[in-house]
Amino acid sequence: MIRNVHERVINAPIEALGALLDGLGQKDDRLWPSQSWTPMVLDRPLAVGADGGHGVIRYYVSEYEPGRRVRFTFRPRTGIVGAHELSLDALDDEHTRIRHVLIGRARGAMRLMFSAVVEPLHDAVIEDLLDNAGGQVQEGDDGDVRSEIVVPTEDLLAQLMVANLIFKASKAKVDESKNELVSEGRLLPTERRPVLINGQAIGSVTRRALTTKTTYEVVDPEAFALWAQVAMPSSVREEVLDPADPEVVELVKKHLPDKVGPVVAPHLASMQSLKAIVKDKGQLPAGVKAHEETTGGAIAVNPMKQAEKEAILNLITPATIRSLIGS
Repeated sequence: MIRNVHERVINAPIEALGALLDGLGQKDDRLWPSQSWTPMVLDRPLAVGADGGHGVIRYYVSEYEPGRRVRFTFRPRTGIVGAHELSLDALDDEHTRIRHVLIGRARGAMRLMFSAVVEPLHDAVIEDLLDNAGGQVQEGDDGDVRSEIVVPTEDLLAQLMVANLIFKASKAKVDESKNELVSEGRLLPTERRPVLINGQAIGSVTRRALTTKTTYEVVDPEAFALWAQVAMPSSVREEVLDPADPEVVELVKKHLPDKVGPVVAPHLASMQSLKAIVKDKGQLPAGVKAHEETTGGAIAVNPMKQAEKEAILNLITPATIRSLIGS
């Protein structure tokens, strides 16, 4: 059983808040937090029978007392058998309690999703709605305090376990699907593919373009130094070793080559300098090797439209979740 309650005392007469309540679901709605969340949209002015919802959460007006109370009953596809209600109570001429109550029973996939996903979002939406109520009509700061929502420890632990299980399974399935699409060439670079289930669009997927990057590396310092001595003499200095014993010279050349002959300024061997040299000279210097590296081509799920999100949620059942987590 679900029972979720939020309330706030606002420093304003009930008539001021009643005007906000009566505008719910309309174009000039100042109460619903549409600036941060999917708007509540009704097919007509607030009255019994008005139909609509916010996003995939669908409901209709089942009870209405103008300026005082409205009850919305959930449509079956929402996954909750029950209703949510917004009401106003005058405490005195200048103070009004605004209360939102959601009561019902989750069914189907919503039994798994409500505590872990839906309820935290619901709490945030309603707290923003109460903020709107206070910000629109009240004077002073007394009522501008967030409702205290205390979730029992056992419920928090249960939410954690469910969310953790779904998160791990989802991540593994996302990685597996992306890898298979790339490794088997099922989606080509730059290709955008719409995703359909039973002919209904639920989104689209794109494979990003491939990018080829050339990097450079000095693999033969001596050859590079000799090349630079001719092509870029100002960047080379000559190390002179003139001992009396020729054998010492040979040993130094073999084991300490940087101590004899042309020596390139160290910064020329950097990746950035090599790239600039190749571009300027139009050739690959001696002793330098080019490496071609191809990156990109990742699979990306494109942002979904509201109707596509709703279509996916309508497809979720306990069976699909069990299939995802492997049991």
